Amino acid sequence: MSLSIDSFALKSLYFELRYIPSFLLWDRAGYIAHGLQGAWPDLIVQEVHPNKQGLRLDQRTSCLVELDKFNFAFHRVDRDLANVFRHIDDGYLLIARELQLKVFSRVGLRLQFYQTCKNADEAADLVCNTPFGPTISGKHFNIEGKVSEPETAVRWQDEASGVLIRLRAQTRKVEFTPGIEVDPEVLASVKHEQSEILLDVDYYISSSTSAGQLKPSAWIKQIVHTVRRDSKIILGG
Repeated sequence: MSLSIDSFALKSLYFELRYIPSFLLWDRAGYIAHGLQGAWPDLIVQEVHPNKQGLRLDQRTSCLVELDKFNFAFHRVDRDLANVFRHIDDGYLLIARELQLKVFSRVGLRLQFYQTCKNADEAADLVCNTPFGPTISGKHFNIEGKVSEPETAVRWQDEASGVLIRLRAQTRKVEFTPGIEVDPEVLASVKHEQSEILLDVDYYISSSTSAGQLKPSAWIKQIVHTVRRDSKIILGG
């Protein structure tokens, strides 16, 4: 059995821009938060420091603005990326305008895809059977064992851009027990374990990029398409 990008779901997306320090953040933090609140009315300020401000824009979106970089983080991403594209261009333009950003030294997009598996063994076997997966077997280090939670990574780059791809089998555990004063009929304990494969893609432009030439939604759409098209190099098939 081989892996295919079609069996993965894109769950998280991070868009980041880096630039020379813009000390205008000290004066413009309030304008940025107020402007973003127009697109995200439920905005909550999570942290404020002289060199950065962290904002939760809604239940699935956050924004971190620092002196030398800012990013948008999207979780539980819509399949058509609607929640990503809805306001990201306006948010980008607002921050770039308030901080008077002209050139970016790095533009980055991180995509996290997940595939659920029946158990940890299935996840490990699927990763091991990919082109870059480990193929160790037999007795080593005095252990007659097998590969557990394998992880592989490869970086592909030129002078202007690059991509770092990680593939990992993992098991996530969620445990929650409410306090003894809480009625279990109101809030019950939760114990959940899920085996899965994580495809973590970090795509970046490391050459100078003009702020006026960048449209985040179009660039993100292009990179997501490229990753889906070329992922077979890592996944096989």
